[in-house]
Amino acid sequence: LVTLRTGGGPVALGAAQVVGPSGTPDGVVIVGKTSLSPPNRIFNAVRGLFFFLAATTGVLTGSFVFALASASLVAYLLSRRLVGRLERLGAASEALAAGDLARRVEEGPGDEVGQLARRFNRMADRLSATVSELERERRQAEEALQAKRELVANVSHELRTPLASIRAHTESLLMLGPAAAPERRAEALD
Repeated sequence: LVTLRTGGGPVALGAAQVVGPSGTPDGVVIVGKTSLSPPNRIFNAVRGLFFFLAATTGVLTGSFVFALASASLVAYLLSRRLVGRLERLGAASEALAAGDLARRVEEGPGDEVGQLARRFNRMADRLSATVSELERERRQAEEALQAKRELVANVSHELRTPLASIRAHTESLLMLGPAAAPERRAEALD
């Protein structure tokens, strides 16, 4: 304890407790000083400035470390979120390229990646509709080709019998020869 005094007697008093071996107070030492050195204003100003700079440096260093750690954590979390969305978009595009036309991507917020995901989903929808239309037209073409084959088969079957009959009659006429009687020829022609 140090006390500055005014008036008569010592200008400054200092006191300290004396503790014995058993841990109990044995006494008090009091020191008095009759005069104090005059204050050095320049030294006190420099000393105050030094303490201010040291405290400011400590606070700024602590703030820097906290800001760096928190900014790094936030940057890591945001980058993982963004990279995760881009990885899902890449996986969906690979699945689409492999023929999985039902694969879509979660669109998420309306930022650039969300807009890209919406465009990807619209493209996949249009591609799926186009492939469905092509499949439908392919089935129609196959049905038309099958109908054509059946028509050709039916026509050729239907023409085979009359042609066979005509051929048989022609061969009969040829067998009669030029020496055959005209009545017999007329009968074969009828």
